[in-house]
Amino acid sequence: MDIPELKEKLKHIIENKYQMDEETKKEEAVIRESIMRNIGSPDPELRDRLIYRVLSNWIWKYYSEEKVKSLFSYFLSPACLFYKISDHDPVFALTRTFSLLYLAVIVYRHRELPFLSSGDFENLLLSMEKYTGEESITEGYNKKYGWIHAPAHCADLLEEMILSQSYSNDRIKKIFGLIKIWLLKSDHAYSDGEEERLASAFSKYFSLKVYDESLVEEWMDSIDENYKPDYSNMDSVYRANNIKNFYKSLFFYIKNDMPGKKIKLRVESKLLQMLRIQ
Repeated sequence: MDIPELKEKLKHIIENKYQMDEETKKEEAVIRESIMRNIGSPDPELRDRLIYRVLSNWIWKYYSEEKVKSLFSYFLSPACLFYKISDHDPVFALTRTFSLLYLAVIVYRHRELPFLSSGDFENLLLSMEKYTGEESITEGYNKKYGWIHAPAHCADLLEEMILSQSYSNDRIKKIFGLIKIWLLKSDHAYSDGEEERLASAFSKYFSLKVYDESLVEEWMDSIDENYKPDYSNMDSVYRANNIKNFYKSLFFYIKNDMPGKKIKLRVESKLLQMLRIQ
């Protein structure tokens, strides 16, 4: 199926509110094959506004658990999450970062009606550790390709992983470690809401029935150690701004509910201190 035909098919599906009519059911395998070849298309209309909308809805509402589990494995594969990860061309990052979004949809569906195993979640965490360590593209919006947004898409998946309640605190600590890496690894100040999405993911830990305040405080200590803006070293300034904006977002996420008074006071105090330093 060529690109113009695929676009027309996807537009028809969207107009039909993602329902599979008889024509779409007959062509679903062909459409899906074309979709999977183009999840990282450099065409933002095809990738964002057509493929993502259709495939995410089908994963969430229409595909069988068996088919979704197959997609789960595929999105974690070298063909998707690790596609040409050593190449620094942002066009190749599109396949990787959109794989993160589809994995987030799959974990969201699992939260509604569980079907993934503990082994699946362990494999997911291991893959996320590897991916986060190797991804070099931290750009948000690209004028040519549209949204790349690796830190934000990663945050969306980490949020779903936390909310799945599939991880013990020692694994949650690893997830927090990934959030820290994204806050510190950028070679520029985030400007497309990345810190807000990372803060949203972090804040979801407090929505669990039981959370460990000492784990949170230990993580905050490790973040605070990296807040050292030095205006002769712009990388340190970028890191400091990203951390400060993370705390700003976190403050409002937890202001009215979720954690106890001790954590809220810690966040407020640290944010005020950062604002004075700046």
